[in-house]
Order: sequence, then structure tokens, then C-alpha cells
Amino acid sequence: KRVDELKKNIVKRKGQFQIDESDNSPVVNIHKMRSNDEKVIEFQKRADDLFIVSRILNRDPRELKMYKSFRKYLEETELAKAMDTVTAGAGLEWIPTDFSRELIDKVQLELRVAALFPRIAMPTDPFKLPAKSSFSTARKGVENTAPTASSVGTTNVTLDAVKIIDYVPISYELEEDAVVAMLPVVKDDIANAIARAQEDATINGDDSSPHMDSDVTSAEDCRKCWKGLRKYAIANGYTRDLSTFNLETLNLLVQDMGKYGVLPSKLAWIAGTKVLAKLRVLTDANDNPVMTTMDKLGPKATVLTGMVGEVLGIPVIPSEFIREDLNASGVYDGSVTSYTCLPLVRTDGFIYGDRRSLMIEQDRIVKQQSIDIVASARVAFAPRYAIASNRIVALGVKIS
Repeated sequence: KRVDELKKNIVKRKGQFQIDESDNSPVVNIHKMRSNDEKVIEFQKRADDLFIVSRILNRDPRELKMYKSFRKYLEETELAKAMDTVTAGAGLEWIPTDFSRELIDKVQLELRVAALFPRIAMPTDPFKLPAKSSFSTARKGVENTAPTASSVGTTNVTLDAVKIIDYVPISYELEEDAVVAMLPVVKDDIANAIARAQEDATINGDDSSPHMDSDVTSAEDCRKCWKGLRKYAIANGYTRDLSTFNLETLNLLVQDMGKYGVLPSKLAWIAGTKVLAKLRVLTDANDNPVMTTMDKLGPKATVLTGMVGEVLGIPVIPSEFIREDLNASGVYDGSVTSYTCLPLVRTDGFIYGDRRSLMIEQDRIVKQQSIDIVASARVAFAPRYAIASNRIVALGVKIS
């Protein structure tokens, strides 16, 4: 009878057996939940480790030595006992078949620029979000007179997901113990690779042909995933010459954004290393320092911290993906390479769509005696408003 019960929960796929857990299973819920509980995080980490090693070695997780310790952990942990998931047939045989929130959150935590913008789950691809393009008009009521009709302008934002992929070949010679030792490196690398691609595309992306930067030619370059902040600003003429770099010219860049630049809490500067260095010694038009002195910023002064937290009340987000080899117009042409740029963005002006979260797959290449590990996610990025008439991004250019 016990065997028959187990057979009902097992499906055979490509010669391997996989437990078919209900999405509402308590143990699955624990694996997928977002939590700060140390016991939940530890459980998710162990499950992720088991999943990654099984994919790398192309073996059923239950064949691995580490599965025994994982199962023992399930039997002994107070968290699992509290959820009644350690009974045979009710969770003890469970094996992880996907990543937990822990690893997905790790990718999110690696994001800096991309983390500025809201994200939604995409139920379809493409996915259209309804949006309002204009407001209705309220008028003074006149006695015995019908009011004039007004309407709400409607439009939509279309999110088209693009696959972001990371490919790593691993030698056959790796044994289970070696893979387990490598797990922290493997997980960090997966998270960093996917996060870095999103960051780069968000700042430097251009899906036009040719790309605005003459050195972006490969079809696989992540900077061809979608149009990024720099492209949107340049294409719509939302740039300002910042060859004179001081507090007044930065304020003019904010002013250029009109109503979208009114609330500093909704804005962000995205600065590369050269701009960060300039901001640390920023002056006003009269050459008076505005960032370094104790009397102006108190304990936040850069003379104490070495960091630039905000300028004009707007947070400064550092990014290594701000190019510092651009021409005066803010693009790379291979000729003039002495300038950098400074994007200023309205953080609720753009949106990400996640069609599929992080997935890891593997394939054995016999002739090369290697295991190909491929991690991928499907992501979309787009402005939430018609950018030609809504200045939700601005770009300072010609910064030497």
C-alpha cells in the first residue's frame, strides 16, 4: 500500500524520477516563501544546494550523498516538524525541483540600478499594462445646465520579455564533494551574471540596429536586450552639456525634467567612478565646496565618509556600467573617447516585467567531456509613460 501511494506521486521523466509536489504542499510553500527567519533561510539554502549539485552532475538528487543529510535535516529541524512535513509520504520524500526565494532574492539584492524600478510578474508574453495618458476635467457646476463631458485618456505599456542567459562549462572530473565546495562560488556567479546583464542593459541598452555604440556588434550582447536609459535620453533630446560641472548645472538637469523632477525622493542619479570623484568635491557657481564641509552636511560630509549619499536631495547610485569612453553626445564612436555621462531618472517612470525567474539547466557534451550549465531568466524593461512627451530621464553629457 505504501509503494502504491508513492507511485501516485512519482512521474518518470527522461529516465529520472521526480516527486510531483502540489504547489500548496507545506514544504513547497516553505521553499518558495520570502522570509527573514533564519530557519527558513537555512532550509532554502540546503534545498538550493541540493538542486544545483543534482543539475551539475545530472543525477537524481536522492542518489547524492548530500541528500541523506538533507533528509536528516528535514527530520530534525523544528521548522519542518512544526509544518508536519517530515512524515513519510507527506514531505519527507520531497526533493527540490526549482530555486527558492533565497536564490532569487540573491539576484535581486545584487541589483543596484535595476532595483530602483518596480517589477511585476508577467502572466503572458508580451504583456500589456493599462495606463492613463490624460486626465478628465472637473468644471464648475452651473444651475440648470448640463455639465460638459470629459474623458480619461487611456493607453497601454507593452512588456516584451527577453531571455538573459549565462553559460558555464564544467569538466567531467568534478565529483560531488568538489561541487559542494564550489557551491558558494557557483551561486554567487549565477546571481552576479544575471544581475550584471540587467544593470548593463538598463543603462546602456539599445535594441535598434545598429546599436548607438559602435563597439556593440554581437547579437548576444546583453546591451541589445532593450532600450536603456542613455538611449531614451539621447533619442528624445533629453541631454544637457555638463562640461561645466557644478551644483548649478546639475540643478538645471533636474529642472529640465519639469514636473517629473519636482520630488527628489522619486529621482536617482546614476554615477560612474569619474562622476563620483567630481561629486565628492562638488562646488557651486562661485567655486565654494558644497559636499565636503562639516558645517553643510554634518556627519554625512564626504570629508568623513568618502561617499556621496545625495545631491540636491536626490540619492546617488554608483554603477560600474556608466561608460567613460564616450563622445560629447554621450555615445561611443571609437574616435572621441574622453567623456562620461550622468543619467538622472524618475524611478517610477520605468518598469520591469519578470516572465520567468531564474532557471538552471544542464547538458552533457560527451565529445568535450564537459557538463554545460546554463542559467537563464526572461525579463522585460520599458517606460511606463510615452517618453516622447514625458521627460522621465535626463542625461548629462560632455563630462570630462
